Amino acid sequence: MKYSYRQTQHREYVGDDKGDLYLNHLKYFEFHHYPGERLHSFWAIAIVLILLFKIDDLFSINVFYGLLGIYVMYIAIFTKYLLTKKICRYKGYFLYPNAMIRFFKKRKKSTNSVI
Repeated sequence: MKYSYRQTQHREYVGDDKGDLYLNHLKYFEFHHYPGERLHSFWAIAIVLILLFKIDDLFSINVFYGLLGIYVMYIAIFTKYLLTKKICRYKGYFLYPNAMIRFFKKRKKSTNSVI
């Protein structure tokens, strides 16, 4: 279908005359690489691996510590996902810290830049 991008499942995408899909720049922004990105990516993977093997120990200490460990693992996984995709929402994500979104906004690409 030539105009399949106008369907409801592609609401957050905008199409051009040829049918190519682009993210809606009103909802999402792209960000640049930054000097500490590889270190942040490494730490996210390390935290996920450590918590993956120690989450049962945290739950045996206290349920609150176990839930806190799951939340930290969620943040680490989502940070790794955002660092891989380099696309983020302006309004943020469910239970994801706004400080991290502001950190990525400081490295936002200009919408007028040509790739």
